[in-house]
Amino acid sequence: LKNTQFKNVTGMTEAGHYTSARDVAVIAAHIISDFPQYYGYYKVREYTYNKIKQGNRNALLYTDPSVDGLKTGHTEEAGYCLTASAKRNGLRLISVIMNTSSAQARADQTRVLFNWGFANFEQATPAQPGASLTAAKLQYGVVPEVAAGVDKPWKLVIAKGQGAALKTAVTLNPGLEAPIAKGAVIGKVVASVNGKPVGEAPLVALAGVERAGFFQRIGQRISGWFSK
Repeated sequence: LKNTQFKNVTGMTEAGHYTSARDVAVIAAHIISDFPQYYGYYKVREYTYNKIKQGNRNALLYTDPSVDGLKTGHTEEAGYCLTASAKRNGLRLISVIMNTSSAQARADQTRVLFNWGFANFEQATPAQPGASLTAAKLQYGVVPEVAAGVDKPWKLVIAKGQGAALKTAVTLNPGLEAPIAKGAVIGKVVASVNGKPVGEAPLVALAGVERAGFFQRIGQRISGWFSK
């Protein structure tokens, strides 16, 4: 978070307590990705406790089936706020609206943002999990190199029509030596569109490599001297 300082856990007004739309979106993204077992609660439209029925104040849950969260808020200083998320055709977007004049206004502005976002952006996959992106050179391994790539699904949101311009570039950590465990992070892979970075992911070893024996390592070192 780049522009946030929390002074309390309630969100109520307090000196020095602030955040930004961008930072709230970051928190929302982590809630969705890191706590999927709890995310379903955000789309519950109503519940009854102590014989009192409570309705969800996120108006979009009642009018847009693609919306499944997240949180409303209101104070006099912050106005009417809404952090929402929607998923259409496999693409998920997050919207953060702050300081509107009414509950209706925050819903209307969120609806406009979602319609614009889904009309202008699409989901892209820079690299498939398990696919080799490069062969990383190793010192002192039983083999001289190891295949490297991403080991988890990697999806990005890019402007529509830019998929053909999506490229990846690999950066390896210096001085890689065996042993290397499968899944060990050995660098990073950066995705870019027309030269502009749009995301990055850890580059991992797609296989394990054992350390060479003593005499094999000596031979590799001598060979390295003559190859310089």
